[in-house]
Amino acid sequence: MASEVKVDTLSQKGSSGIVITDDIKLSSGKAIKNAAGTALLTQAGVLDNVSLGSSVTGFPAGHVINHHIVSHLFTGVSSFTVPRSPSTLVDFGSTTPLQITGISATEGNLLQMSTGGFIWMHDADGTYKTIINFVIDGTADVGWGENYAHNISVAEAVFFQNYFTVPASFTNKTIQVNAQKQDDASAPAIYLKAFAGSQNTKARVFLSILEIQA
Repeated sequence: MASEVKVDTLSQKGSSGIVITDDIKLSSGKAIKNAAGTALLTQAGVLDNVSLGSSVTGFPAGHVINHHIVSHLFTGVSSFTVPRSPSTLVDFGSTTPLQITGISATEGNLLQMSTGGFIWMHDADGTYKTIINFVIDGTADVGWGENYAHNISVAEAVFFQNYFTVPASFTNKTIQVNAQKQDDASAPAIYLKAFAGSQNTKARVFLSILEIQA
């Protein structure tokens, strides 16, 4: 015959801890609560009011586990003149570079790198391409080139995204957006512009890095 033992308190002497050799089950409608009486885990299995520490691992594949972002808001027009060489950090002013420092990630995960919010604008040398690269600690990843448009001063919206598989020892890295004109491009300038005008009163350029669980 099964028996039931109820006690007011449960304690363990010494430092060996409490060993539970069977399941812990909650009665219908009951919950595990903290000292303040806030429910942390309900009988129905709902986990609530719980913060996950930074060292928690084991998320299912596809979950975003870290997000790094820098964005700059403009209420006028700000330009970055693309150099012929070398490839240079895109900077819309002394305090507005598209750069994030101190990024660490877990080997095998994916980094989704995105940038946008600005436009291409060229004076006269649309025959030559402009390359945008994501650069990680000085090493360029896959680039993307302007489409050789021949029309002068045509604005083309820019959004660029790429994926990067995290290698071993990926700690405290700097990720940035670089740009460069084709080496033999003629003198007229190509610009990246954050454009806020009469129809668009504000412009926001950004660099976003998502770490995705593999």
